[in-house]
Amino acid sequence: MNRRFDVAVFGPLIVAILIVGLRESTRASIVPEPPPGTAVALPMVRGHATPKRALAYDVDGERSGLRFLVRRGSAEQLFRCDGVRGSLVLGETGDARLQLDFDLGALRAVGDPSAPAAGFDLWDVLGTSSDAEVRYEASLVSTASTPLPCLTQKVWVGTLRFGGRIVRQPMVLWQTALPGQPLRLQGHGPVRADAYGLLRHTLPTPLREPYEVFLGLDLAWTRRKHG
Repeated sequence: MNRRFDVAVFGPLIVAILIVGLRESTRASIVPEPPPGTAVALPMVRGHATPKRALAYDVDGERSGLRFLVRRGSAEQLFRCDGVRGSLVLGETGDARLQLDFDLGALRAVGDPSAPAAGFDLWDVLGTSSDAEVRYEASLVSTASTPLPCLTQKVWVGTLRFGGRIVRQPMVLWQTALPGQPLRLQGHGPVRADAYGLLRHTLPTPLREPYEVFLGLDLAWTRRKHG
């Protein structure tokens, strides 16, 4: 028996195998249909309803944050304020009162304050008001609902005492009330430096750009046991 490889016999067979393999490799694979999904019942997230009696809250300092972003031209620096104090009282008829207290002397730069990107010092911005105590007292004037039942928009109007001045100051904050999480008020916006007497020690010059100050609030509240 001749066991030598005969090209005339096996050649066409090898070519046929290669052609079939090439055709199968370029054919689109059949993707199986996914199995039908199963609906899972989730608990309904409820909004923050009007309390049946007055409720009092205190700021949770460890979970809260107060930030100042100061800009001048292309330079900017972020500052944090520790030790924020405050109270929130929700009335039976939907009214509410808000009070916040913090000390400008507690402001600290976030990150490296000597970095070239900063380009200025916080006390250069605050001037003689660097040790001023700030107090904000306001009443709730309107509430707007959102498509998310746990999120509402609160508009507050009150007075802000700063550096011996009292300025009428509205504030828009977002209130979140997630199950198992503390009640929170969050928001941010610009601060008018001229209205609060900032930069009084600085003479305006064409070569020096004005400061822009932005305030950011993230306030967590704990329910007061009594009161």
